[in-house]
Amino acid sequence: SMLFPNQKQDATLLACLVKSTAEEILSYTNQKNDLEKEKNNKQKEFENVQWSRIVAKKKSKNYKKDIGELAANISQLEKEKEQALELKERLEKEAVALNELISKLQSEIITEHYTYKFSTPKLIWPLKGKILKDFGVNKSELYNVSTMNNGIDISANEGTKVRAVEDGVVAFSEWHGGSGKLIIIDHQNGFFSLYSHNSTLMVSQGDIISKNQTIALSGKTGTADVPCLHFELRKRGNPVDPLDYLE
Repeated sequence: SMLFPNQKQDATLLACLVKSTAEEILSYTNQKNDLEKEKNNKQKEFENVQWSRIVAKKKSKNYKKDIGELAANISQLEKEKEQALELKERLEKEAVALNELISKLQSEIITEHYTYKFSTPKLIWPLKGKILKDFGVNKSELYNVSTMNNGIDISANEGTKVRAVEDGVVAFSEWHGGSGKLIIIDHQNGFFSLYSHNSTLMVSQGDIISKNQTIALSGKTGTADVPCLHFELRKRGNPVDPLDYLE
């Protein structure tokens, strides 16, 4: 169709206006998309920060709990070490007291008619049980505390029969400090056997004892923390490892 000059001009103007409007719409759409994208990125950053704070708060709470538990453990270890040192001191005093008692007994005539002479290298066990502490130096790596054990500690239910390891005569049978209820048997030739922490003593000083005879019932008297028998062998007053003699 034929356009008049004014109509042609209006059509050109309209076309330009449509094009301009389309460009503006496209620009607006792109800007909107960019802003939406930036908004989404900011939202993700915000969520990440919030999550990081939650994680950090949780970690902080866990760290505080761990620190509290560590402090409690350290306090408990210090307390247990102090108890171990106190036990060491008691055991050392007990050993000194036993040494003095053995020296005293060695200087006395226990019996006038007892003629048995100790010579058997192997002795029976005073009772059967797990060895809780060996002869010699026992060191606690945890507390860095060393204690000297002059005998062996044997696990035993309270009331277990304690037997004489060899023939002999009772040199001592009564309470003795940290040893609790204690029996000492003289096997002559300078050999003594010692039985500590008993609940019941079944022989008296001066009694002549036969090998395997029940002399006491085990317990946890004195410094014993658990029912057990502390057993020692003395040769001329000196402690020797019972495992070298027990069969």
